[in-house]
Parts: sequence; structure tokens; C-alpha cells
Amino acid sequence: MDDETDDFWVLLAHHAEVIAKLDNLQAKSYPTIKDKREIKIRALEEQSLRERLLDFKPSSNAGGQTKLLYFTLLLAKTETSLDDQAIARLLRSLDHIL
Repeated sequence: MDDETDDFWVLLAHHAEVIAKLDNLQAKSYPTIKDKREIKIRALEEQSLRERLLDFKPSSNAGGQTKLLYFTLLLAKTETSLDDQAIARLLRSLDHIL
């Protein structure tokens, strides 16, 4: 693997880790003030990582497929969607390999 591919996998893994931490914090029945503060921090971190993932330009078709699959699974798991601007950014990041 090249450095770019390694960076992409590190970014994907970090994003997934932050989402898991956020899910665990939000699942607490009686979150403390510290938990609530941590939720805000992790939510901001997740948003920042998602922004980086949206703009990341994979260098190969396989990387592009991985990126699309990751976002598909992410959206299904979180039961969310991307707005028009985010979809446009995602597609722009793949223009060079489509």
C-alpha cells in the first residue's frame, strides 16, 4: 500500500472509532456532566472526520468503491442522509476515477 492508501484507512478507522465511542456515550441511561461534555467533543470530532472523508480523493477505483461502501454503511447504521452539498462533494472527490 502507498502512503495515501494508508492515510485513507487510518482516517476510516479513526472515524469508525469515534462513532463507536459516541454511540457508547449516548447509550448511557444516566449520563454525567462529564459524559455530556465528552459527547459534544466526540460529535465535533466525528463531524470534522466526516468532512475530511467527504473531500478525500482516493487514487484508485478500489479506493473509490471503498469510500462509497463506507458512506453507504455509515448512513444505514446511523439512519442519516447526506444533504445535496455533501453529495456533491462526495461525487466531486471521485470525479477523477469515474
